[in-house]
Amino acid sequence: MSTRFTQTVMHGMVVLICIGVLSRGIPARTALAAPEGLTPSITIVADSIPANGTNFTYATNALTTASQLFQWGNNGSGNGEFFGPFFTAVDAFGDLYVADYGNMRIQKFDNNGGYLTQWGSFGSGNGQFYGLMGVAVDGAGHVFTVEEDNHRIQKFDGNGAYLGQWGGLGTGNGQFASPADAAVDVFGNVYVTDTANFRIQKFDNNGNYLLQWGNAGVGNGEFAYPRGVAVDVSGNVYVADTNNDRIQKFDGSGNFLLTWGGFGSGNGQFNLPWGVAVDTTGHVFVADSSNNRVQQFDTSGNYLTQWGSFGTGNGQFDFPNAISVDADGRVFVTDSANNRVQVFGSTFRLDDAVPDDGDLVQNSIIIDSLPSGTYTFTETLAGGWELSSLTCDTGNWNANLADGTLTVDLGAGDNVTCVFLNTANQIFLPLVAND
Repeated sequence: MSTRFTQTVMHGMVVLICIGVLSRGIPARTALAAPEGLTPSITIVADSIPANGTNFTYATNALTTASQLFQWGNNGSGNGEFFGPFFTAVDAFGDLYVADYGNMRIQKFDNNGGYLTQWGSFGSGNGQFYGLMGVAVDGAGHVFTVEEDNHRIQKFDGNGAYLGQWGGLGTGNGQFASPADAAVDVFGNVYVTDTANFRIQKFDNNGNYLLQWGNAGVGNGEFAYPRGVAVDVSGNVYVADTNNDRIQKFDGSGNFLLTWGGFGSGNGQFNLPWGVAVDTTGHVFVADSSNNRVQQFDTSGNYLTQWGSFGTGNGQFDFPNAISVDADGRVFVTDSANNRVQVFGSTFRLDDAVPDDGDLVQNSIIIDSLPSGTYTFTETLAGGWELSSLTCDTGNWNANLADGTLTVDLGAGDNVTCVFLNTANQIFLPLVAND
């Protein structure tokens, strides 16, 4: 079946043109005639003035795919190097904070892995660290660090200026025994996994004790050395109950809601899960550390997908122990024994800072192992950008002229290869989706 879509262009508005006859399995580079007809094509036009931040977002039924976007790090003590990195946190600007355990410092990077700053050294003084495990950041940009050997929380601004601390070794309210991680809710409350006390403690933003829950055991609301913790937008708290090989979910007051997991290597099973994170849509990501993989679940603990295996290659892990998700849905995984951070997801960006300079590609990705379903490509206007075109080679197409989206419905075994072109240089950006 042939299709034809047209719409009038207005300044600053999207123009969507889709003309073509569906063909299957033909690599698409242009919209020229092919043996089986024209390949479908879509052209998106916006303001003629180029600008930073031209974005195309690839969404896959709200599932994050096993596509490695990029990575950084190696063993060492220089900027951007790590020695046994542990937990991470992402701030509202997309900057990533990494607890560089062996180097006893916090390193801060932009969302492309560019080094920004660092602070810390070995010790027990203000701004020093001993057993630096966890890091969290609130909506105002305050950074909270967790030290298992100093048994305390320290608070800094986003550039590492010391603001305060609380804690100390003990079992009382506000005391800790080898705490591991922290998370902050939308109200600025801080939740800490008090690991060797087998409990979660909750504090206000200045470290004033509010409440706690948990004790040693295997029952609901009990823990065996809990480590990672995360809070969703509704205030629900997810705890990586590491030695019980499960995730437990609570409300913000510590009331038990549900649990899932169990020891093993099957879907939804765990072997010492350390890290847990939740994205803005409620999907839960777990660093299944001794299985060397990441598993993704819905907010009720239903298994969705996974990726990873043991090794040093792209997408492989050697004890991934921490995980964070940014506002764009990109998943940052601390690959601890490989001394690196790997970034996964399904979003890439084009940069038109210098028009027609032939250097538009900031990140390109290959996506594989996707289930059958509907896959949506959406353009996002960010202050105006140059003409680009998107050409795909197969699938059933649906263009929505109202919001400028294009949907391709794949069947089992179908592939879709998309190519983004700049009008002057026609730079190819392959985006391959394999069912």
